[in-house]
Amino acid sequence: MKKFLTLALALSMVCSLAACGGNGSGTSSDGSASSGFSSEEITPVVWKIEAAYGPGDQCWDVQMPMLKALIEKVTEGRVVVELYEPDTLCSAADIPASVANGTIQGAISSPNYNCQFVSAAYCETVPPFFFNTKEETYDCFYEAGLNDFLREEYYKAGLIYGGYAPCGSQSLFTTFKVETVDDLTGHIVRATSSNNDFYVACGASTVTMSGSDIYMALKLGTIEGTQYSLPELVTMGFCEVVKYCIPCVMAGSPQDFIFNIDAWEALPEDIQQNLYTALQEFFWDLYAASEKAEETVYDDAAKYGVEFVELTDEAKTGFISKGNQVLEDMQAKYPDISDGFQLILDWANNK
Repeated sequence: MKKFLTLALALSMVCSLAACGGNGSGTSSDGSASSGFSSEEITPVVWKIEAAYGPGDQCWDVQMPMLKALIEKVTEGRVVVELYEPDTLCSAADIPASVANGTIQGAISSPNYNCQFVSAAYCETVPPFFFNTKEETYDCFYEAGLNDFLREEYYKAGLIYGGYAPCGSQSLFTTFKVETVDDLTGHIVRATSSNNDFYVACGASTVTMSGSDIYMALKLGTIEGTQYSLPELVTMGFCEVVKYCIPCVMAGSPQDFIFNIDAWEALPEDIQQNLYTALQEFFWDLYAASEKAEETVYDDAAKYGVEFVELTDEAKTGFISKGNQVLEDMQAKYPDISDGFQLILDWANNK
C-alpha cells in the first residue's frame, strides 16, 4: 500500500508539472504550442580565427580585433570569435587547408598561402601600379566582378571567400634605389604569389619567405627588397635595414577573409548575406585604419635615413607594361582561371 501511495503521489506531481509547463514546454495563453524559451535565446558558437601575420603587422595589431567585433555584431550573438596568432593552431602556410577542414573556422589569410590551395588566389595579387587609389581597388573587386569570381572559385575549392582585406599602401622597400623598371635588374626581391612572375619580368631574382624572416634577410643581404604595407616600414623595423621606399606601388595590399563552409552555412541565410555585405563595406574601415597608421611613417622612417622615392608617370608606365605582360602570361599558365586575369585586364583598360 505504501508503495502504491508513493507511486500515486509521484505520478500526481509529474502531471502537475506538465500541466503548468514545469519542464519548459506546454501551451501559451492563446492555446498554441510553446517551447517555454524565448525566441531571442541563442547559444553562441565559437569561431577560431587565425591571422596569417603576427604582432607588428596590421593583420594582427589592427585588423583582427576589428574583424572580431564585426562578426560578433553582425551575427547578433550567434558567434563568439577567438583570435589566434600565426603558428598557434596551425602554420601560416597551412591556414587555407585548416579553414577548409574545420580545424579553424576562419582567417585573415593571404593569396601567397591560398594559391597553393585554390589557384584563383593568383588573381588577387594584382601587379604593381594597377591599383593606384583605394577607389580603384574597390571598383575592380566589387564593381567589376573580381570579388564574385573569387567567391565562386574559392567555394569550388572548399572555402568561403569573405572578401578583400586592404592594408593601405603596399610599398616597395629596398636597399638600392629604384626609379625605373630597369633598376631592378640583377637584384633579389622577396615576392609572393603572382608577383614573383612580375619581378622576374622586371629582371630581378625572387625568393619567397615568411614575413617574420624579412628583417634579417634584408639585414644580411639575402634579399635586397620586399613589397610590404607602408606602416610596417616602422612597426616591423624595416626602416633600420633598408634605404629607400616607393610609398605606394599598390593601393590595398593582398590579404583576404576566408571561412569554413560548414561554419558559415550553419548561420541563418539572412545573417550570411548580412555578413557578406558587412565584410564588403569593411574595406573602407580597414583602409581608414591603415591611413591613420601611415600618418607618422614618413617622419619616423626619415629619422633612420630612409629616402622616399616618387616615380614619374613615365616610369610607372614601364611597370604597368610588365604587369600586362604578366597577366597575359598567367592566363596561359593557368587556363582554368584565365577569366579572372582577363577581368583585371579589361578593368585596367577601361578605367
